[in-house]
Amino acid sequence: MIQRSLLRRLKDFIFILKRKFLSLMFLVRQEARLFCHDLINYVTQFVTEKYWLIDYVPVQKTHPPLLLLVRLDLIGDFIIWLDSAQRYRTLYPTHKIVLAVNSSCSALAKNLNFWDEIVTIDVDRIRSSALYRMKVLWKMRVRGFSMAIQPTYSREVVGDSIVRATNASQRIGYRGDLNNISECNKVTTDSWYTRLICNPVTTVSELNINAHFLRELGDLNYRSAIFELPQQGLLSGNLKLEQPYIVVAPGASWLPKQWPVVNFVALMSKLHVEFRLPILLCGGPNEIELCQNIKNSICQDWIISLAGQTTLTELIELIRHATLLVGNDSAPIHMAVVTGTDSVCILGGGHFNRFLPYAPEKISRGSEPIIAAHVMECYGCRWKCIYNLGQEQAVPCISQVQVSTVFNACLQALTLQKG
Repeated sequence: MIQRSLLRRLKDFIFILKRKFLSLMFLVRQEARLFCHDLINYVTQFVTEKYWLIDYVPVQKTHPPLLLLVRLDLIGDFIIWLDSAQRYRTLYPTHKIVLAVNSSCSALAKNLNFWDEIVTIDVDRIRSSALYRMKVLWKMRVRGFSMAIQPTYSREVVGDSIVRATNASQRIGYRGDLNNISECNKVTTDSWYTRLICNPVTTVSELNINAHFLRELGDLNYRSAIFELPQQGLLSGNLKLEQPYIVVAPGASWLPKQWPVVNFVALMSKLHVEFRLPILLCGGPNEIELCQNIKNSICQDWIISLAGQTTLTELIELIRHATLLVGNDSAPIHMAVVTGTDSVCILGGGHFNRFLPYAPEKISRGSEPIIAAHVMECYGCRWKCIYNLGQEQAVPCISQVQVSTVFNACLQALTLQKG
């Protein structure tokens, strides 16, 4: 009995000792991870953001000289830029043009012949991972760019860092605004450019902001227009619909800019009663649940949810062949514009007149969206809403846009189409 009791106690002791050892090792691993993380952050900051030691990395001059265009916008802003983007070939005919582009836009960028090479940047990752940021900035340095241009008006630190990392003899950007950067950071990053183009005096339209930048670079005759996007490929399988259809894009990059689900449900029911056309719900992988909730609320076979089931280029072609697109101020609206599809945009006042409505300087063949809005005195707030919002609640200038307003805009679009 004594031996059994002793053996049991020894087993308990060994078990507890093992648990303590594993806990200690877990803590050691955690501390090691934190140490490595802090070390990587420190080295990255030391080599790039603080002392820019990568400036001393030797590079060879290339022929032809390399020009880096930095455009890290999301899809909608990137599409607006495309008409002016094609002009850099004319401006710099002797340069090899390399585009640094947001990974969300890379599939579209690769289908265009405006540049000789594309460098895809995972913008979310470069913000969060010091190791990835170091890798990207190092890659930009060793290429030996002679010129780096960032034509983005509302700059942010990520794009500025990439321009700075090139250490190009000419680094050109917009003086811009404080939409995406703090005043303190902007003072620092302004000094990373050899030339900052002054802001336009008379225009707030993004199309014309891009045009002003080009004219300051020397393309004096350029006038902004709506880009005409060439076909991106052929649709196949369940994406190839023979009959006319309407596309609804209920998502938005920022939740408070999203028209309420109940309103989309009511609108789609009215559209089907009026036109008897199937309705496709479209969006990215993060909008699958949103589109499914709308589909479940109506529960009819004339609604098809394709959220998360299309590539970027497939979505563009679905919109190109649609009778009408209805959506928030988001990428699908801009896709409709450059593919010539009639559209209705539910638009708030944060940046009213900048990205929408369009205001091209010359007549374009693109189809500008009809705007459905609820005008308020606080328009122009840059999405710094003065109202207290609940969780997942749309800003008042969006939530107060009436279903009847959007429906009447749809009727107007389809009436003009018939005419």
